[in-house]
Formats: sequence, C-alpha cells, structure tokens
Amino acid sequence: MNRNMQQGPNRPSFSRRPFLMGLAGAFMAGCLAPLPDSGAPATTSPTPADVSSADVDETPPWTMVELITDGRQTFLAQIQAEIQQMGTPQHHCFREWTLGGHLWQGEELVYADRRILFLQAARAGGRSAIRLTDDSSGKWTETALEAILPEPAEETPPADAAIQFVRARRQPDGKWAFDVTLRHEDRGWDDYADGWHVATVEGEILGTRVLLHPHEQEQPFTRSLGPISIPPQVQQVVIRSHDLVSGYTAETVLVPLGQAANEARYLVER
Repeated sequence: MNRNMQQGPNRPSFSRRPFLMGLAGAFMAGCLAPLPDSGAPATTSPTPADVSSADVDETPPWTMVELITDGRQTFLAQIQAEIQQMGTPQHHCFREWTLGGHLWQGEELVYADRRILFLQAARAGGRSAIRLTDDSSGKWTETALEAILPEPAEETPPADAAIQFVRARRQPDGKWAFDVTLRHEDRGWDDYADGWHVATVEGEILGTRVLLHPHEQEQPFTRSLGPISIPPQVQQVVIRSHDLVSGYTAETVLVPLGQAANEARYLVER
C-alpha cells in the first residue's frame, strides 16, 4: 500500500548548482558494478569533467511514493512484491546514507531501464519509508535526496532482531542454503522480526527471507533460505536482520564460505 507524494510537475525544484555538486558524489559504486568475471564493463561514477549541462536537470525526473506499512504489509514484503512484478533485477543492493542528519537505509533494484530505491529512516522503521523511481540516468545524489526526503518520524529504540546463529550449507550443485536463528521480543502484529537477507560485503543482496507474521510463542526461532547461487569469487557473506518498527539491525554476522568452519556464531558445511 502506498500514497503518491511527488510525481510529474509537482516534484520539488532544485537549483542547478547544488544538483551539479551532488552528481560528483553519485551513488554508482559498490554493488552497482558488475560482479567480477561477469563479462560486462564496470560502471564508474561520473567525475565533474564528465558532467555536461545536458546531464543536469533543474528537477530530477524521479517519482516518490510514501509507503504505508503495517504488520501485514511490511517494508521488506513490499520490496519483494516489486521484484515479483518487475522480475529479477540486474542488481539488488543494500543502501545506507546519512542524509539531513538522519541515517536512511534500504534497498535498490537496478533494471536496464530504471532504478527503484526503497528507503526508510533508521530507528523509525516503516513509519518513515519511501519508494523512489528513476526512469532516466539513475544518478542518486546526496543533495537531491536530502531535498526530497520527508522528515523522519520520531526515533524508536535500536533494531533488536538479534542474529544468534547462522548455518551455511553448500549443496551438491554448488548452491547454498542458510538457516538463521533470530531472537526478537515480538509484540504481535505491531512489532516483530520481519526478515533477514544474505549479501556480499559490497552490499549485493543474494537472497531475502521475508517473515510474514510474529513469532511470540517461538523464541528464538530458526528459518531457512535457499537454494542461493553465490559466485565462487564471493568468499564471505553478510547476514543482516530487520524488524518491523526499528528497521535494519546494526549488528550483522559475517560468514566466510571458503572452507568448512564451526564457530560460536556460525557453522559452514561444504
């Protein structure tokens, strides 16, 4: 469910100078670059010399929608619904930036003809969440984002969907399965751990497990995800959890995949 906030001629205006400055810091690195050995040329950030007047518009051609989330239509579930509708993106990236003095986190879906950015204010969860669509150059900039983002809702306590243990299992066909144990003080449909994902250290999301209901009577609890195709050059992955009210957890678990391991926070089976 969403509510259209900015579209077409109603987009806020930007002066040419700050938008040009923002282009120099465009967010084009990290997981937007093709994975090694993909055969595709790397994508690089434009430098000021690469930016001409034709590249700069007074108003970024973005559509912004405010997301209305609740326990049955969560932030993560809306991202997965977008993927089901649009198809598998070329890149699926975890994003976090400090904008206007607030930490914003979310996920970006990169397609051949558009980029879709889901963002929520950290520790404000779905109460301050938006969806941005760019059908043109795909240059997200700090200056433009700060100007267009709404003021976040009042902060909540830090996200506390604690990852207690991760079991990573390499399958005979080379794909991977993950069993993740979470502990969170679920409070019914108003506040519960609603998912976790597996990502590269650069932020490329390889798979997401969405949790669609609270687990008040089952704590801690374990859920599985797989099979996931992980390129052989990816030697470690990040497990990151999310809860309905406070968003993504700051404490992640880094799991090395290169060899079998049995540690306090993870087990790797090959």
